[in-house]
Amino acid sequence: HDMFEEAAAYALWMHGETSYLEGLEKRWREALAAGGLAAGNARHHLAFVVIRMQRYDEAVPIYQSEIAESPDDYGAIFNLATVYGKMGKKELALSKLKEAVEAGYDSVEWLKREGYFECIRGTPGFQAIQRKLEDREEEEGEPQ
Repeated sequence: HDMFEEAAAYALWMHGETSYLEGLEKRWREALAAGGLAAGNARHHLAFVVIRMQRYDEAVPIYQSEIAESPDDYGAIFNLATVYGKMGKKELALSKLKEAVEAGYDSVEWLKREGYFECIRGTPGFQAIQRKLEDREEEEGEPQ
């Protein structure tokens, strides 16, 4: 439900209607400030909202906070890599992407289509990470 609501808010924002997405941002910031079990969920949604508003620099500390709490959260590490990619911070994007793969990230198909990695897609580092995932996928797909 929340992701659908955020997608609709983003569509409105793209057409100049900012109040709905700003309302979601306020709601997630309040939930984060309240703490408790909902804080992690609020962080995730808040990051999504600020990314949709193209305020990538605000997403960085949100993901860093998630990673500090759960250092093996390859989803948060991957998301941070995508933000760095969108910001054009190639070395940080590659570093975090490699870290995400080492922590367990394994979706080679998602990696191939993730648009935020356009700035690094042609680099040897990115291609090595992609090959590693493809090799891992091939090894796991072989009959025992």
